[in-house]
Amino acid sequence: MERARMSKEQVKNMYYIIGRAKDAGFSADDARMASWIAFAESSLGETSRGNGTISGMYQYSKGAWENRSDLYRYDETEPNENKQFKDFTWNTNKDQISAQVTVFLADLDRYKKEFGSLSEGEEFETVYKKDPQGMKAWGRFMDPANDIPFTFEDYAYLRHNTSVGETKRVNANRTSDRDGVYEAIRNFTDLVYDPGYEPGIHNSALNDGSDLVTGLPGHDALWQELFDIGDDEDQHCAPGPSPGM
Repeated sequence: MERARMSKEQVKNMYYIIGRAKDAGFSADDARMASWIAFAESSLGETSRGNGTISGMYQYSKGAWENRSDLYRYDETEPNENKQFKDFTWNTNKDQISAQVTVFLADLDRYKKEFGSLSEGEEFETVYKKDPQGMKAWGRFMDPANDIPFTFEDYAYLRHNTSVGETKRVNANRTSDRDGVYEAIRNFTDLVYDPGYEPGIHNSALNDGSDLVTGLPGHDALWQELFDIGDDEDQHCAPGPSPGM
């Protein structure tokens, strides 16, 4: 398998997402998921506009963003809840990468709790309470006719994207990984979480990646060991549409 071909911006955005996830206490698996969902949704930020009001790294629609504003709004009477949203300017920062990553990580944490509770047999009415979108997603996920693999990765993507067809397409891309992007994301995430980690199948001759890693901490060799880094306009994988949920 050849090295995954990604632009400088894609790699920097991936690095940012993984670092944010690690700093927030998420596992390496969670950080991987946050990165590849960004890749599936916006090609890691290289396609910022979707249909209608859909935009940004994770392709949130205006309605989905407003829903998160209500869901995660910081309340001073409960200072230990939603602390990351204390000074969050919902009305003006929708397309900012930092804002979309903050919101998606909150979503990912919520989806993990949902999936864990449902997998342990808790009634979906109790899990979703007043969340009709969640109930709709669970219905699509569990419908045998949709043939979606029973994994958290597929649940989380369907929960975010809402489309059965897109969920199955992304699953197929992730499973076949013909261009090596998902394996590269896995290798890179493992190295960020464990600096002693040695990448696997992407070992290859190193090129000069100094222009890419300027200002970024360490991992100079890894950039070129995992990725065939092109110019920003050379990104090769367009994302699918995302209605946003």
